[in-house]
Amino acid sequence: AALNGHAFGAGAMFALVHDQRVARRDRGWFCFPEVDIGLRLHPFMLAFTRARLGDAVALEALTAGRRYDGEAAVAAGIASSSVAEVELIGTAIDLATARAGKNPEMVAQMKRDLYAPVLAAFDASE
Repeated sequence: AALNGHAFGAGAMFALVHDQRVARRDRGWFCFPEVDIGLRLHPFMLAFTRARLGDAVALEALTAGRRYDGEAAVAAGIASSSVAEVELIGTAIDLATARAGKNPEMVAQMKRDLYAPVLAAFDASE
């Protein structure tokens, strides 16, 4: 995902759906503001956020509503890189291209295995 500006709430969740994220260095924040507006995450969304960010970053992001600029997002592992606007799309394409050609069935199975607890949280919520 190429994050060209703010990714708040559902936008942050949508960014996490992507395997890799590139943030703009000079503009935008990644943030879960739910704590400030009184909203809880669905159990599946919480499990997914923890799986993508790790417990320590998820704790800070969700309970503090921290706004991560591009460099802070890289330091926290939210984004793989933070680049100038003119490099954003090219960098995102390069990241995606590096994964192209992998066996899609094997990639899908690896993701099912990696995210088994998240899928269980989804199944439990039905």
